[in-house]
Amino acid sequence: MLGETSHGCVLSILPFAPLSSTPLVLRGMTDKSPLLRCRCVQYLCLLLSSFPSNIFAVHLEPSRHSTHTIFSVLGSVLRDPTPDVRKEAKQCFGILKVVSPQS
Repeated sequence: MLGETSHGCVLSILPFAPLSSTPLVLRGMTDKSPLLRCRCVQYLCLLLSSFPSNIFAVHLEPSRHSTHTIFSVLGSVLRDPTPDVRKEAKQCFGILKVVSPQS
């Protein structure tokens, strides 16, 4: 379970490691825990709104290193059974459309 202290810590660390944290955030968005999925969607929203979209290009398309792309994982959480996760995912999708309109 991701407590409030841990959540605050992650929020303070994310701005310093956007590229290395993105795969972990994407993986967390597929976790069994609805709270962790919701928090990870929030983290992705923060990353997408805080940094130029071109630094996430490697995470937009599947690669030999990972099939977890921003689009594939975001698509799955948009269909999440938990309303809070879906709500955060819709906000994140809106941010993605603004920062990366060509995608």
